[in-house]
Amino acid sequence: MHLAQKTIDVFKKKGIEITREEEQGLLIAMLLHDIGHGPFSHALELSIINTSHEQISMMFIEQLNLEFDGKLTIAIEILKKKYKKPFLCQLVSGQIDLDRLDYLKRDSFYTGIPEGSIHQDRIISMMHVHNGKMVFEKKAIYSIESFLLARRFMYWQVYYHKINLLAEHLLVNILKRAKDIFALGRLDTENKRLEYFLNRKPFVKKDTDTVKAFSELDDMDIFGSVKSWRYSNDKVLSTLSQMLVNRELPTVEILDEMPYSKDMDSLKKMTAEKYFISLEEADYFVFIGKIENLTYDKNNECLKLHTYLHITDDSHTLYGFFDKAERQIFKLLISVSGVGTATARTMLSSMHPTKIKQAIINDDTRSITTVKGIGLKTAKRIVIDLRDKMLKQFPDDLQPEHSHPNKLEALSALEVLGFLPKQSEKVVDSILKGGENISVEELIKRALKRL
Repeated sequence: MHLAQKTIDVFKKKGIEITREEEQGLLIAMLLHDIGHGPFSHALELSIINTSHEQISMMFIEQLNLEFDGKLTIAIEILKKKYKKPFLCQLVSGQIDLDRLDYLKRDSFYTGIPEGSIHQDRIISMMHVHNGKMVFEKKAIYSIESFLLARRFMYWQVYYHKINLLAEHLLVNILKRAKDIFALGRLDTENKRLEYFLNRKPFVKKDTDTVKAFSELDDMDIFGSVKSWRYSNDKVLSTLSQMLVNRELPTVEILDEMPYSKDMDSLKKMTAEKYFISLEEADYFVFIGKIENLTYDKNNECLKLHTYLHITDDSHTLYGFFDKAERQIFKLLISVSGVGTATARTMLSSMHPTKIKQAIINDDTRSITTVKGIGLKTAKRIVIDLRDKMLKQFPDDLQPEHSHPNKLEALSALEVLGFLPKQSEKVVDSILKGGENISVEELIKRALKRL
């Protein structure tokens, strides 16, 4: 939540509009997004709960929303990624979200793994909003690269450490065995909180009793039960529990490919003979799993870094851009004789890309000469060289000359405020249908009321 407040402050300084209600919604979403994590959370999810912590979190939050008369509605929309400003959703859950920035720094410190240390403040300071989505300034490229590598290192060295994975899988099997024999009436437990879930009580939406029972579970309920199960009459449950409590863990091996089935069968047979159990029960002791360490998920939300490598005889310079269209305009501008990278960057900093395209297609040299360092001669050369290319590359983006004179400026302002261009244009067009002469300020004001 601390990082969320810092990010809000950064966005406000950059002129991105975030209302008081949206600020509150974001902070609530950050505070409560992991409220559904129970004791030994992932092990519990995979054994006796059979419900993800994200689903449980939403059950808690929706109940709280009822208690607080709908004041958590924006937070819920953000968590469900349905809020009208996508960048707020991305801050809570995305490829580079605030949760990841927080836990990497924290876990790196407490585990003593220096490779996981990241520069949170620097990354946050370079966040921005474009087309309603979160983007980063071009100078953030190396910090983002450092973040991705840190995340990869932490997963291999901490979260996916083989002993950690083995202990968690062992706990999963203990809880599964406990649930199975409880259903057969062969397990007595004095822990009523855990017994509620061993009794095959599924999570049902709006089931306040189940949510309340889950909220009362803690680490001691789980580990205290495991300690008592060491003396169970069930050979499998008692042996597994002793292994975990006494840290007498089975051997674990990381392989590049799946083992042969005959090798697994041989291990199960040896285990069954060792503990005097059936081959079916040996599955609790001999098991395989699969892990993947993805730096980012390309099928979920791609990290898009729009860059251009400019090569000269004495230097290689990497430039970053908000989007593909801005990069295209940059490449077109530097193709004009007399326009270098510095001039092209100045032009993109001074004028919105849409305005640049409009100025070139409409032979508006006056607008182009307002850019520092560009005279009339250069402006005319830009128009002559690029007009046909602009028409060819951006046929759908260019506004006709008869469009309202204040429309582009209003759309640019709304984009800076974080609204999606298509959504903004639809609203602005509906306002301009009346044909009245509206100032830019009035046009923006009316649009904000409808967005």
